[in-house]
Amino acid sequence: MTDLPLNFVLPDGMSRELAAQLTVYALDQLIESKRRSWKLLIDGAEWLDLDGLRVLIPHFMTHAELTVVRRFTEIGGGAVVFELLATYDATAGAAAGVPERVLVVAERVPEQDFSIVTVYHDLY
Repeated sequence: MTDLPLNFVLPDGMSRELAAQLTVYALDQLIESKRRSWKLLIDGAEWLDLDGLRVLIPHFMTHAELTVVRRFTEIGGGAVVFELLATYDATAGAAAGVPERVLVVAERVPEQDFSIVTVYHDLY
């Protein structure tokens, strides 16, 4: 049994039990000095292939075309840093269509075949 709301839209193929396990993760948005729980971000999250790595991205990143600019060397416990070029769609308002550089850290989830974004930073 999980305490996730029943109306949450989970990523394709993800069980509610696995989603509940991911609630221990947080996403740090550095530019905004925010820490957001994956308990809320799991709703509408999607899978994305970043340079051959299966990554779970939060819903706000799903409204962008993401292109890997650089993949940095893997860090100790399986975290990978990416520099991405993000071009957001019309839902982004004034930012729509304007490419921006972002830095993300994708942390490997133990005993799983994917990583989860734990740091997001706009590079202006």
